[in-house]
Amino acid sequence: MHAGLVTRVAATLLSLPGSGSVSGSELTAARFTTTGQRSAGASTTNRTSRVTEALAGRLAIAGGEKAEELHVTLAFMGNAAGLDFDRAHGAVESWAARTPVLDGELSGIGHFDLGAGKTATYRSVDLPKLPEPREELVGLLDAAGVPPKRDHGFSPHMTLDYKMRRPPVRKQPITFSKVTLTWGDERHEFPLTGRS
Repeated sequence: MHAGLVTRVAATLLSLPGSGSVSGSELTAARFTTTGQRSAGASTTNRTSRVTEALAGRLAIAGGEKAEELHVTLAFMGNAAGLDFDRAHGAVESWAARTPVLDGELSGIGHFDLGAGKTATYRSVDLPKLPEPREELVGLLDAAGVPPKRDHGFSPHMTLDYKMRRPPVRKQPITFSKVTLTWGDERHEFPLTGRS
């Protein structure tokens, strides 16, 4: 692991309405395999929402973010120095056990001004039942001593590229059934198993 790696929590998409189910083994293994050793200098990331390869392939833009990197960040903790991995792991695992699968849609395209003349292109993500569970996740991470950054308000989105792009806009049903805790180079996934 290397110091300064980004850390976030993201939801994982494993099935689409009308398209059947995709098992975790069909996803890119490297994204879900724990590798390396934890390091105090590594970053922590909770990623909420990795998408299936089929959908990701349709959403990815040539030259933009790789299909297997598409995600919706739920909470960003920054550099992991001084943070307790076991407590973060417990908080995310507990949250996943009480949170049901999240259904919604990708509905629009937008841009963020990143400063210094840089722009990010994203798909907007509409998950009507996400606000309350997301607040619960933040509360659990706070209580665990691994508080998410609060530099910006929460606006669910999926970054497609770190430059100005204008991809076609089509509504796309989306279902997130897993959450991933990323800690430096390690990724730990948990199924969303709560009841609706």
